[in-house]
Amino acid sequence: MSKIHVQTKLNGEDTEFLCEPRQSLLEVLRETLGFTGTKEGCGDGNCGACSVQIDGVLANSCLVLALEADGKEITTVEGLASPEGLHPIQQKFLEHAALQCGICTPGMLVAAKALLDHNP
Repeated sequence: MSKIHVQTKLNGEDTEFLCEPRQSLLEVLRETLGFTGTKEGCGDGNCGACSVQIDGVLANSCLVLALEADGKEITTVEGLASPEGLHPIQQKFLEHAALQCGICTPGMLVAAKALLDHNP
């Protein structure tokens, strides 16, 4: 099967990768690009552990084909922090011990940011 060339902006950085037509964005993020903060929970879009923002819209990366990222801006949990420090949502999760086992927390952080982006 031939691979597809995808160009995207991932966490603010121009990124290119090759993927198979059937690969999920989650699989490529974790296995090809090394962004392991995005977790696989259920694999069928029910749990939200794999949440990312695509062009500012919350999405379950397990349900998005990687080739659909072409020309889009993707933000993962790794993209929330900056060189100056944690995103305020990450800092508050830490301060208030709002952590679980680590599988769903990254998705919660991305979802909370998406909610506040649309409803400040």
